[in-house]
Amino acid sequence: MFCDFFQVSQKVTKITVQIQCSTAYSCNDVKQAIRLLGEFQLLHSHYCGMPLRDVDVIDMELVSHVIADLNQGKAAGIDGLTAEHLLFAHPALSVLLAKLFQLMMAYGYVSNGFVVALRADRA
Repeated sequence: MFCDFFQVSQKVTKITVQIQCSTAYSCNDVKQAIRLLGEFQLLHSHYCGMPLRDVDVIDMELVSHVIADLNQGKAAGIDGLTAEHLLFAHPALSVLLAKLFQLMMAYGYVSNGFVVALRADRA
């Protein structure tokens, strides 16, 4: 089934503007909000993002190494998962997570419910 992401994003944006202009708070100027939305959509329609380099590729091996390096014995996160859940899961989990991350990068979409914690290596 083909999904036109541009049409979907237009509909979602239109609904979002309607909600934002009618509920908990309101726009100062609805015409200005619609004009800015149109300007954003025009600029967004030609945006393709930065090209992926070979070092940016997320594969099963990378995901497996990251899971293996997780600290054990820590409290569960907001989702209830601990490092042990990932460490002792079926090996196919690394394959599935790698595919998920590849799709997220390819389509440039991360769901609002998906939280990614970034870790900074200490020098």
